[in-house]
Amino acid sequence: MNVRDASAPEPAYLGILVCPKAGPVPFGSGAFYRRLAAAGRTLGLSVYVFALEWVDWRRRLVRGYAFDDVLARWRPGTFPLPRLVYDRAFPRTKEQLMRLRAGVARLAAQPGVSLLGCGLGGKLDVYRLLATEPKLESLLPPTEPYAGPASLARWLRERGDVVVKPQGGTHGKGVFRLRRTAASAFEARGRTASNGRLALRFASLDSLLRWADARLIGGRPFLLQPYLELTTREGAPFDVRALVQKNGEGRWTFTGAAARIGAVGGLTSNLHGGGTSRPAADVLRERFGAAKAERALRRIERAASAIPPVLERGHGPLLELGIDFGVDAAGQVWVLEVNSKPGRTSFTRLDDDHVGIAAVTSPIRYARYVLDRQLGGQNK
Repeated sequence: MNVRDASAPEPAYLGILVCPKAGPVPFGSGAFYRRLAAAGRTLGLSVYVFALEWVDWRRRLVRGYAFDDVLARWRPGTFPLPRLVYDRAFPRTKEQLMRLRAGVARLAAQPGVSLLGCGLGGKLDVYRLLATEPKLESLLPPTEPYAGPASLARWLRERGDVVVKPQGGTHGKGVFRLRRTAASAFEARGRTASNGRLALRFASLDSLLRWADARLIGGRPFLLQPYLELTTREGAPFDVRALVQKNGEGRWTFTGAAARIGAVGGLTSNLHGGGTSRPAADVLRERFGAAKAERALRRIERAASAIPPVLERGHGPLLELGIDFGVDAAGQVWVLEVNSKPGRTSFTRLDDDHVGIAAVTSPIRYARYVLDRQLGGQNK
């Protein structure tokens, strides 16, 4: 696969930006990207996958991978810089994050290149932006940055337990509940940075604080939040992932909602930690009854529709958001987390073709919309 003849009309390229990994195909999520490529063809977009390390900035060329339908596999090729970039890069270290940010900024500065959306910052940045909107204030659990052992001790004295989570973490990794179990005994339960389950007991507050500061926090930015009882009747943790996306007319739409359910006795419900997904309406009805479930779903949909413009005002253009909601035993809805690079597994596992298809094709329809505006409304 080579660069097209200069005399031929140049295709409208959409580049999916990834972080490379070892393997015959040096990136993950191949099945998702294959579906994006298929959807792109129906709308006149040529889709390829690339990493910043594969860009020849001087020649404005990219070594990337396009899906070959005949051979049913990804094939390497050389392409022009894409006109549109869909950022699906997930850096694993702080150094990778810094390189990604610098590379994305360089891409955005290239003539003729547009980013479909800008990745959100850390959890605290998102929380502070959402807190500026009065309509969302009652949905936000109290949140503050970890400021040393004294801040953690204060939360434990005042509340008896606390959830600590990394400001930039994903997949429920590094999230722990710390709580008092007796007059001077404490417990820590959660998931390690490698996503393994861990439970520890401490004979004193001092021993817990020393462990948390040195082994759990380790100098990294963490957040403190109250523990919320977000469980099914059987005691399994669950949350509701709502997906909102820009459509082919450039407007935000509510794609759907899926409940993610973890293991009984666990802390998180993330699918990467072994959780399962089911239709949100079914899980909420089983937990709260029809009337209360319907009220919770309406609150979730209203909040999910209100959040994107708030974040865009303070952050910049976005393409899609995965918004995680908790619903406590009283039916109170809480905003737990917002992700600008949401996964699709929660929705593709549902027996709902409409939601599953929209979850994958909405970014392509929006890309077509952006391209048509660049071309002055022409449909090419």
